[in-house]
Amino acid sequence: MYDDDQIRDFLVGVGDEITDTMGKLIEDEQFAGIANLLIYQTATGGKRLRPALAILVTQALGGEKEETLELAATFEMIHQASLAVDDVVDGDFLRRGKPSTPAVFGMAAAVMGGTTLFSLAIKLGLDKNVAIGRLLSDTLVKMATGNSEEILVQKKYDEDQYLRVIKLKTASLFKAPCQMGAIISRSGELQILAAKTYGENVGMMYQVADDLVDVLKTKTYEKPIGDMREGKITYPLIHTYKNTQRDDIKKTIDAFRKKKQLSQDDWILLFDSMDKNESIKATEELITRYRDQAIQSLGVFPDNEYTQMLKILPDYMKNAILSEVPKLSS
Repeated sequence: MYDDDQIRDFLVGVGDEITDTMGKLIEDEQFAGIANLLIYQTATGGKRLRPALAILVTQALGGEKEETLELAATFEMIHQASLAVDDVVDGDFLRRGKPSTPAVFGMAAAVMGGTTLFSLAIKLGLDKNVAIGRLLSDTLVKMATGNSEEILVQKKYDEDQYLRVIKLKTASLFKAPCQMGAIISRSGELQILAAKTYGENVGMMYQVADDLVDVLKTKTYEKPIGDMREGKITYPLIHTYKNTQRDDIKKTIDAFRKKKQLSQDDWILLFDSMDKNESIKATEELITRYRDQAIQSLGVFPDNEYTQMLKILPDYMKNAILSEVPKLSS
């Protein structure tokens, strides 16, 4: 059985290989004029979880890492490009503690650099395998649709809409590398379906947990952080709004959504209501449900060291996200 240290070492090793691979892929002469931009966009850190999933699924199903390394890197290129575009949309000038791409190169260059990486990823996929190229383009459509719906769709406290958006914008980029790994390893339909189910559930778990962290940090530090500073409606707030009978709490959540400044009393009222309606607990139960569904889907995978790593990876990811909140790190 693998432990957290071994998983961490594996992710670091994969991360280094993916970073090197992306560097080689953008060394082409055609990118000489924008090489610094593309290198900056792809070297912003992170755990390289999406390519790691592609490699693990490939190896779990009997494929070779060398066969999938470049294709795994395309998913990280898409991910990093999407972060640069997100920073433009959100007006963020910091990413993981360092200046974001738009802060360094400007808004227009960040968008065009992201577009270049999106396009290059699809081209690389098509060059290797038409089915993979189609998978990459389909994933980009889903991500763009999810992000657009998050901005445009005015369903304030709709749980189904919230879950649809994160399935499109986040889970699709976890599902696709797992599907790719199953395709590259020449697996049958049942194992391809299992890989897709695993990736989608891991992605859903990841985003719901990530959304929960900003709520818990805000509660812990008694000041709005991240999504709570931006007035973003996530599962704990949807659950509270749906279950409270008090108009004053609903008005407070409405004010939060409209990015109005809340008083200290407003925040206390909001978190008291979350506690009374067990909204944090409901969110944690949703995270656990996605984790369990991911692990259960691996029942058709062969029993080997890579499948074992896939089984414990969801808990590793969940704990790594929630450990950002001091009171939950135990």
